[in-house]
Amino acid sequence: MYRGVLGAIIVLLVCASHGRIIPQQHTGIQSYNVTGRLFCGTEPAPGIRVKLVDDDFGSDPDDELDAGYTDQHGYFKLSGNTNEMTTIDPHLKIYHDCNDGATPCQRRWKFELPNHYITNGEVPQKALNIGTWNLEAIMPDESHDLDKQKTRWLLFLSRTLPSTHANFNYLLSPSKSLPTKEEKIPQPAYNFVCHVGMRFASKVPAWSCYELMGLGCANGRCSAMEAVAEHDFNATAEDELSFRKNQILKVLNKDEDPHWYKAELDGHEGFIPSNYIRMNEHNWYLGKISRADAEALLLRSGNSDGAFLVRQSESSPGDFSISVRFQDSVQHFKVLRDNNGKYYLWVVKFNSINELINYHRSASVSRSHTILLQNMNSVTAQGTHLVQAMFDFKPQEDGELGFKRGDIITVTNREDENWWEGMLNGKAGMFPATYVCPFNNSASAH
Repeated sequence: MYRGVLGAIIVLLVCASHGRIIPQQHTGIQSYNVTGRLFCGTEPAPGIRVKLVDDDFGSDPDDELDAGYTDQHGYFKLSGNTNEMTTIDPHLKIYHDCNDGATPCQRRWKFELPNHYITNGEVPQKALNIGTWNLEAIMPDESHDLDKQKTRWLLFLSRTLPSTHANFNYLLSPSKSLPTKEEKIPQPAYNFVCHVGMRFASKVPAWSCYELMGLGCANGRCSAMEAVAEHDFNATAEDELSFRKNQILKVLNKDEDPHWYKAELDGHEGFIPSNYIRMNEHNWYLGKISRADAEALLLRSGNSDGAFLVRQSESSPGDFSISVRFQDSVQHFKVLRDNNGKYYLWVVKFNSINELINYHRSASVSRSHTILLQNMNSVTAQGTHLVQAMFDFKPQEDGELGFKRGDIITVTNREDENWWEGMLNGKAGMFPATYVCPFNNSASAH
């Protein structure tokens, strides 16, 4: 008995000396690096929230080493460090909705990572590549949870887009990747509530700031209004709207669902698939640009009397205003709408803002002066770098420029890759580039 116990102790010591049974112990600053790729079925899973943490027991919260999102191809890389008196316990957390869109909250996976990839010091000397994982798999101990800083690129899908039976590519270019933790750039945050009925899209082919925001609309009412049908569509539900190729539809709402727009045709309203239509493009619509910024833009050299733009009204949310240059100043005209949904400035009424604008190219918008609408100088328009905010940004330091989601910002300096300089409402300052996307007045046009 004594010899057996002694022999076992000797074997343990020998194995420990070779690092086979007793793992290496660490103390002080310890770092970890993990990479991988996530799929949902056969498609890469972009915008999936991932976290690298030191798992702690009891009431002591986990130490977050790093956090981020998968890119448009499903790849992620997390790297960070923490200071502990004992060896850290690295874990990987994944928050996703693969095959789980109708269930509240997100599926949460949590994995223990091998300790032998721990490095002493602030910079990891090796990396663990977990390979490719399919999020369709069901893990025995997975749970449903809501990440408190849930900033996934969400699309609320209530339907499935029908096929156009054509070589139609509706994938838009992905937006700029979020900055890493070390860059100390603030992360945009949504305050989504975890409740029954919220549906998160899991199989998003690619994310786009335009799809995310449904740009081009003011409180759900779209400015461009007109769209051209590129395919025949036969409604399959009571709330859908049938149409034929080349018909002109009036788009009423693009915000409720980025893939199904509410539209009107021949006095009937219903939902239409966005990949069956093409939104008419208009360079004169600048969306949520402020009154002051509109004036500054129109008063630039090269613009003449009648140069105009259409923007969302500041004084009457949900409505639109026309800003027009005249005699080195800018006049503003509110676009009115009657009970039948027709648009007008004075007496003549129109089915869409497009028709109203075209009419006032040959009929004065003013009753006191003759002002005919004409496009802004092309050089002025092309030389203006406009971006649109995807998230609210609250300044943390002096010199930063705050804004709200949907605001149009004039960029004045992009020398720094992560922090740009811009103007909004007459104020100048710096802002994180990852909070904005290039402004496109024909955004959401597929």
